[in-house]
Amino acid sequence: MKDLLICVGNMGSYANLGPCLRSVFAEPSRDFDFAVAVGFNGFSDRTVIDRMVTEFPRVTWFQRPERLGFTGVYNLLMRIADARYVLILDDDTLIPPGTLPAMLAFMDRHPSVGMSGCRTLNPDGSLQTSFGVFSTLASELEGIVRPGPLWPRRIYRNLPDWKEVDWLDGTFLLVRREALAQVGGFDAYYFTFMSEADWAMRMKRAGWRIAFVNTVSIEHIGGEHSINTRVKKYSSIVRSYVTRFYFYRQHYGVVHRLLLRPAIAMAALVRSVKFALMWLTMPNRRGEAGPKASAFARIVALAFQPRPWLLPKYLQQENQIAAEAVTASSRAIAADAPASGRLPRSARTSATSLPGSPR
Repeated sequence: MKDLLICVGNMGSYANLGPCLRSVFAEPSRDFDFAVAVGFNGFSDRTVIDRMVTEFPRVTWFQRPERLGFTGVYNLLMRIADARYVLILDDDTLIPPGTLPAMLAFMDRHPSVGMSGCRTLNPDGSLQTSFGVFSTLASELEGIVRPGPLWPRRIYRNLPDWKEVDWLDGTFLLVRREALAQVGGFDAYYFTFMSEADWAMRMKRAGWRIAFVNTVSIEHIGGEHSINTRVKKYSSIVRSYVTRFYFYRQHYGVVHRLLLRPAIAMAALVRSVKFALMWLTMPNRRGEAGPKASAFARIVALAFQPRPWLLPKYLQQENQIAAEAVTASSRAIAADAPASGRLPRSARTSATSLPGSPR
């Protein structure tokens, strides 16, 4: 058994994947044994895949034509886990020398910690938010006047060497094998948004602690995934709020959920009006403002529906396609069959022979 399996999900941008993997393999420490698995999330550029396979022969590669989402691609990669720890790593990160052994040593010293993350820096060296608080009525009310209530600035003041937190961002998640075996992987219903908070909540309820380590750092380029872009799709915004309602249904009582609904509706209404005014007064921002104004108006309506946690049909279909692909790949992995989506390590793989590629 290895010490660490590093799982890297590629979300469609290749510019940073190479530097990320180079930083991983540049780790000078030989005190631990690790493996790396990379999953291409959706149809990928075959020329790039061949080049990556050639440059990084030690990596286990997976490629599926379907869009699996954050949860799907990492759940698939974790199926091959045979290590003491599993690391969920964004493909637009850089890992400085010493980070991986330091984080493994932290986990070894703290056996009650099921999941840990580290200090995340922007390319300019400034601190990036990487842990947050669970949503409450107070945080949703705060969200009416200030975006991002799940990442309040107060929790980043006077940080100690490490602290127990509610949940961690999915940029860098180091998970103990025993915790993963007990709790399972990501809930695929989330697809992306709120999946890390749900995972942390389930781990906490199973008795595990969630830790932020302030003495160890990584660099996160950010902005390469759709979740971080200014011009967000209507569907992405709607999905992010539907999964928030789902999170509340999974983890909070009826009274709490009923109180949260009007707070969310009010915050969404404020944003809808804001982006409608932006669309009217700032023609150069209409590409951003239009989808957001419409999406937040939809969220206001959702808040008063009987079951706001149910995804629209087109998003249900997206979830179903991803779930079927992960299930098929998982069974094939167990049988070591080509349909798993695992790519040959040979750099001579032809463009038409990639398992899982559309014909």
